Amino acid sequence: MKYKIDLHIHTNFSKDSNISIEDLRKKALLNGINVIAVTDHNTIKGALLAKKKIKEIEVIVGEEILTSEGEIIGLFLHSEIKPFLSAKDTINQIREQGGLVYIPHPFSVFRSALKSNAKKLLIDQFDIIESFNAKSLPYENFVAKRFASQYRKVDAAGSDAHSIEGFGRTYSYVETDLNFCRDNLVKILSQSTIFGRYFFVENIFYKISARFQKKKGVLKCKK
Repeated sequence: MKYKIDLHIHTNFSKDSNISIEDLRKKALLNGINVIAVTDHNTIKGALLAKKKIKEIEVIVGEEILTSEGEIIGLFLHSEIKPFLSAKDTINQIREQGGLVYIPHPFSVFRSALKSNAKKLLIDQFDIIESFNAKSLPYENFVAKRFASQYRKVDAAGSDAHSIEGFGRTYSYVETDLNFCRDNLVKILSQSTIFGRYFFVENIFYKISARFQKKKGVLKCKK
């Protein structure tokens, strides 16, 4: 089986994203992305809707959770996790749901990366490190890759798409005999190759545009 996997995507259930569920479905099929994680900010509403509406590919219910020490993504969730808990308590809640712990943009300077002391103290609790984030700077991704290798953690690619233009060209690619499921995801990623296209410059424009349109009532959460 061939997999193209993007584990960090936002829909218009995030206030700074304008990606509708239908646009996400169409672009995924167009680009051959067949495993996605919808990881809106502090909510799983978009992810649950995507899982219900998109039947052609695998949709993981995720959430990018703002903890008191930076952002953590929970994968394979079924209940929403509240923001502003400690990183440790957030990870415990992800585990209680049988979820996986994914660390996004771990060395980003301009976003809510998990703090250094939390990364060191909780490293054994991390399942996947995002070593390529399409919105990060190249050096930030380089350090993330080195960090994952140093601690022998599986790494992955995330588009961190907030606009449909940013989705479809960043993914982890693998050919494997393993069937896709929660228990196999880390094994699948351990065999993968990362393909990424940087989108940090264009992203600034699209995020500002999405926020402005929502404030003006132009953009609604299209299903």
